[in-house]
Amino acid sequence: MIPNQGIYMGGASIPQRRMPSPPKGRAPKPTLKPVKRVQGTKDRDMLMKQQNLRVQQPELDKLETARYRNSYKHNLCLEMLREGFHKSFTELFQLMKKRKDEREEAGPDSLLWQEPLLEDQPEKLDQIKHYLTRGEAARRMGEFYKFFSVTVCTKQA
Repeated sequence: MIPNQGIYMGGASIPQRRMPSPPKGRAPKPTLKPVKRVQGTKDRDMLMKQQNLRVQQPELDKLETARYRNSYKHNLCLEMLREGFHKSFTELFQLMKKRKDEREEAGPDSLLWQEPLLEDQPEKLDQIKHYLTRGEAARRMGEFYKFFSVTVCTKQA
């Protein structure tokens, strides 16, 4: 067998590829950038201003950050799921999807196209959420009369 040529198989050699071995030890740590030194009074004042602004800004947790970052519809749906109203969430989501599909099917020349989307109307979303969650809570408690009355109110709204 000839070294580095391949495997000798009955008169023909099969070429082999060399695979690089994995690096030994850990990957090198990224180096930290040196702290910018303040050159003059303007730079010092700017740095002090930045530090004061950082101190004045409130610390936001994950939920508060999501409240600012996500849409109203998204936050409302997350709130319903956190509170355990999964059926109400499903119903609301299906309602929004159905309205959007009907609007798309009707086309831009229809009256439905002139109506704003349900997800762009926070007052309606709040009202629908209120009735759906009340109905789901009544159903869980076995109060079917309340469930029925809330369901009728939801369909009228």
